[in-house]
Amino acid sequence: HRSPPPLRRTAHRPAKPQPAWTALRDLSEEFIVRFDRGLRHLYINRAFLDTVGLTANAVIGRTNEELGMPADLCQFWREQQMEVFATGEMRTFEFQFLMPDGLVHSFVAKCAPETRRGRRIETIICLVRDTTQWKRMESETRTLHRDLAHLIRGSTMGVFGRGVAHELNQPLSAIRCNAETGLH
Repeated sequence: HRSPPPLRRTAHRPAKPQPAWTALRDLSEEFIVRFDRGLRHLYINRAFLDTVGLTANAVIGRTNEELGMPADLCQFWREQQMEVFATGEMRTFEFQFLMPDGLVHSFVAKCAPETRRGRRIETIICLVRDTTQWKRMESETRTLHRDLAHLIRGSTMGVFGRGVAHELNQPLSAIRCNAETGLH
């Protein structure tokens, strides 16, 4: 019997196991964004970059204003972010944004404080979900419920109306029959 060849060292190292949050971050369809106290982007995930069509180098270190976001939306975000820094409490808010596809999308953002070096809030991290499809489905569901209620009311009125017509036709038929008999 021959012994197996000795193991050789290669320059290729096996990949180190990554923390679970790395996989979540990379697989998430939601935007994950970290901001510093100057409201500059410190981190953005792949979903954000793919959706807005920018590179990480174009975003990191820049504020929303520097990225050319609309002034009113920048002001709204600034107010929300500063509130998280001031209170240390998570904030949830909704907004709309004209996307590169030319459509206005609806979003829900949750921003939470991150503390480092003691208790001082150094950064905030925001999870932003595109809720456009949900909003559209909610609207369609409300329309379907309204149409169904209308159909049910119409159907109920139809049954009720037929019952009333039947009840009225009986005495009217008797009166007509009596009237015809009296004429002859």
